[in-house]
Amino acid sequence: LAEKMEVSRQTVSKWESDGAFPETEKIIALCELFGCTMDALLRDDLVCEYTEADKSYDTHMNRFSLAVAGGVGLILFGLVIMFMMGALGIHEIFMTIAFLFFVAIAVFIFIFAGITHSDFVKEHPYIGKIYDRAEIKRYNRLFPILLGASVMGILFGVIFLIASEGIAMPESFTEDRWDSLLTMIFFIFITISVTVIVWAGLQKGKYDIDDYNKTADKEQHEEDSLSGKIGGVIMLLATVIYLIIGFVWNLWHPGWIVFLIGGILCGIMEIVFPDKKK
Repeated sequence: LAEKMEVSRQTVSKWESDGAFPETEKIIALCELFGCTMDALLRDDLVCEYTEADKSYDTHMNRFSLAVAGGVGLILFGLVIMFMMGALGIHEIFMTIAFLFFVAIAVFIFIFAGITHSDFVKEHPYIGKIYDRAEIKRYNRLFPILLGASVMGILFGVIFLIASEGIAMPESFTEDRWDSLLTMIFFIFITISVTVIVWAGLQKGKYDIDDYNKTADKEQHEEDSLSGKIGGVIMLLATVIYLIIGFVWNLWHPGWIVFLIGGILCGIMEIVFPDKKK
């Protein structure tokens, strides 16, 4: 704090012990640093205020993690539904409409969760050490298990898709419907695994209180990090979808639309988490 205020540690000690009071310009700098008003700094009980923020932080971050992971999961689940409709012989137009319906819901969730998170960060610029070492250690032991199980789930999906080449197609199915059914099962593995990976990653970030409390460019750091991570997941999903559509149905030309959708979603993330440095 002394370094940020450009004063000595002894001066800060005097402020804390009521041996002296900061000058007006230092009070203004303190307000900017801690994200509070001058009246709150001089008169209110900021300890109580921060305690309330600490209590709401865990609840907010849990909801935020579920919202972002749920949005990603909805996009993938839309593919599951789309391929299920294909297995039932429903026309491709209705399959596309069903997929875009889930994408629209996911976009709404991303925007709502992003704005809510940004508002929370502005209202609560500082969070205390609310997690003890034992709690952090427990999650750090759980995280590699979740990550490993999710990656294993993705690999199981790939193995199933490869092994399905040796499964005889039932007489009641056409080739296109059979391919849709197999791809639907593959995307069930992908949906569950990727959703868990996103949720587990956001939960791990929740425990990094020091990162949350970074001052000056803290909020920008959070937004850039989130937009980059979510954008990376979106474009990775777009690539996977494009390759599957191309190899399974040989629809390389119309399949490029998934990159258009991915680009739109990434643009939305940039709006929700704008880069203020630009």
